[in-house]
Amino acid sequence: MKILLINPPLVTTQNLWMSYGEPLGLAYVAAALEATGRHQVEVLDAMGLATRFATRGEYSVFGLTEDEILRRMRATRFDAIGITVVRMDSEAEQVTALCAMMSREFPGVPIIAGGPDVTLEWASYMKLGTIDYAILGEGEVPIVQLLDSLEGRGDLGDIKGICYRKDGAVKMVPPGPGGDITTLPWPARHLFPMDAYLRNKPTNRRTRAASILTSRACPFSCAFCSSVEIWGRKWRGRSAKDVVDEIEHLVKAYDVGEVHIFDDNFLVDRKRVEAIADGIIERGLKIALHIPAGLMMWLLSVELLGKLKRAGLISVQVQLESGNPETLEYIDKNIDISKAKDLVAAAHALRLAVKTNVILGFYFEDRAAIAESVRVAESIGFDKVDYILAMPKPRTRMHHDWVKAGLLGEDEPVVMPVDTLHFKGHELEALRADAQRLNTRHRLERLITPRTLFGYLIPKYVYEPGNALWLTQRVVRGGRQKVAQAVRSLRRRRGEAAGPATRG
Repeated sequence: MKILLINPPLVTTQNLWMSYGEPLGLAYVAAALEATGRHQVEVLDAMGLATRFATRGEYSVFGLTEDEILRRMRATRFDAIGITVVRMDSEAEQVTALCAMMSREFPGVPIIAGGPDVTLEWASYMKLGTIDYAILGEGEVPIVQLLDSLEGRGDLGDIKGICYRKDGAVKMVPPGPGGDITTLPWPARHLFPMDAYLRNKPTNRRTRAASILTSRACPFSCAFCSSVEIWGRKWRGRSAKDVVDEIEHLVKAYDVGEVHIFDDNFLVDRKRVEAIADGIIERGLKIALHIPAGLMMWLLSVELLGKLKRAGLISVQVQLESGNPETLEYIDKNIDISKAKDLVAAAHALRLAVKTNVILGFYFEDRAAIAESVRVAESIGFDKVDYILAMPKPRTRMHHDWVKAGLLGEDEPVVMPVDTLHFKGHELEALRADAQRLNTRHRLERLITPRTLFGYLIPKYVYEPGNALWLTQRVVRGGRQKVAQAVRSLRRRRGEAAGPATRG
């Protein structure tokens, strides 16, 4: 059977940095199907093939239009359609509408949907009637079994982790325990427009950046997290050697200079993390490492931070979540504020920028609690704090508490910003904006200090021993572009190759 896998357009109000990259989930599914030898796979990557942004109200849309997607579909042959839904703001609504168009255009061709949002909201998707099957949780095993069943091999009721219709009713078979990820083939990146992702991925560096998953799941139980519903509770990590092998493959096959690790919790097994860092160092892989999902602060040590820096870590995203002790206890975050300050200081000593997220507007928080959270976050010394509003995702403990407090109906869609016991949604948004403006002011104040100029800004963008003062004058006058020009000028005077400025 031939299946056409579709990565739909990205629809978001969020920073593209956190959401744009090759779709690893779909690429793993494609690899699993290819490995069977029984099924053919073709990919229509509507986001990877995009060349422009569009806007729809407050949303940014990055990807092919629905008409372009349908036109490309008409030019190929397939027996089934698979589509992923990650849920970036209104993406679910757009994907649902696209599925309805595909159903009308290609009657009789089964449409299979998967991804995080389908796993959390499978009943809603099946109720709409625009998809025929839903894959829940990890998709590599059930998608193969489903296609086998559609060809007459196996019964749908025996497949764990799917939804289907039978006799007019929706049947759901819960997912089984998380599979052994050490046996999975690497993502089938060769089926995706990788050059577009590597060329266009928005980073702070002018280099080709790729994404990787080294583990699945998280053993902790944060009140706001829905990861357990998608990956299960049992954390599973790939071997350090296999991870480093894949990184080396990305460097050699795709000329990658930066790797983004998208694990939910990269630090669960410290020895494994150390072995990954050691492998990168020993093989001489000249890469930059970034971990966008963040690092759990209580699992991070100064020693491990130093080793990750030597392996290529370029910045640190730690998970503070709140500066209020009562809120931290509620969300099950075991964070010692004094340790947080020590880690930030250690990162700065290593010339690493440190960022964090702070969540405001938990259902019980009053004005004093939010003010305390902001005060503590600003006192730690982070280079940047992103303040976000609490979102009670379906099937999380936080969602249950919102419902119990009478703030949401059990099946009511979550529309941000949500009301709390003390604030209306628009009032929370105003408090969040005030906190973000405060952080912006603090960041600007820090940027003009000698420690920032000599200890972070200059080493971050250029490294020219013995010329710090000369370069500092250009940082103050013109920023990054003038620094790059200054470095090229200096190199020309030295008779060196005039390449682009690089971080030290």
